[in-house]
Amino acid sequence: MIGTRATPNRQALVVLAHLRRGDPHAQPAAAFGIGIGTVYRYVSEAIKALAALAPSLA
Repeated sequence: MIGTRATPNRQALVVLAHLRRGDPHAQPAAAFGIGIGTVYRYVSEAIKALAALAPSLA
């Protein structure tokens, strides 16, 4: 998967795994075979999207 963009489903799995377990970004990166920066980006994008849907929770 390195060098290619993951499907939205795969991105969601990475984000859910990170948020559910609370592991450092390095753990889902190793588990999914992607870079730490990629995990950070996926998590950041997901949190921004969720915050936009529920602004009162910010």
